Amino acid sequence: MRNILMLLIVLIIIVNVESFGWGYSYYGGQSQDFGE
Repeated sequence: MRNILMLLIVLIIIVNVESFGWGYSYYGGQSQDFGE
């Protein structure tokens, strides 16, 4: 169950970052290894 919850949380974060784009730009500027 915990693994499933973790996967859901990760998916939600990824979707939010890709949708809004501000998270990608923000963290992308902070750390290079986050975007790619």
